Amino acid sequence: MTCVGCGAEVADIEYPVHSDMRTSPGCWALFCELLGREFSDPAYWPVHQLTVNAYALQHAASNPALHLLALCLRFDHGYSDAQILPIMRAAKKRNARLPEIGGPRYVTLTVLSVHAARNEWEHIASVTEWAQSAWKSFDDFHEVIRSLAHGLV
Repeated sequence: MTCVGCGAEVADIEYPVHSDMRTSPGCWALFCELLGREFSDPAYWPVHQLTVNAYALQHAASNPALHLLALCLRFDHGYSDAQILPIMRAAKKRNARLPEIGGPRYVTLTVLSVHAARNEWEHIASVTEWAQSAWKSFDDFHEVIRSLAHGLV
């Protein structure tokens, strides 16, 4: 079946999904497997937030502005997760000022691209490439997100 969020061809299974995500059960199951890798082996952990943000951008049922902000801070400013998370919390408190951004966009890379990784090095490279492609797919919102980031850092 085709995932309703990212367009990936995934298994047609019964599996609980997150209520804030526009996803198919098979795609959510793959994402949960990725999270399992990242939580169970420290070698996979460095890209955990990129995994979450890339997936959320492709499957957000609500405004994905915070996830775009996180990727902007990572890719444009070189911030670490430890630096990004407090900024995201501050931005969330100012929710009324977040720009309204349309829902998910299809990109070539999906959770399937990362799921195929055979080791931590491939996982890290695949997640990074996936997150960059998700960020680039919202290029029409880069300036407004960069302006938001400038006001928060």
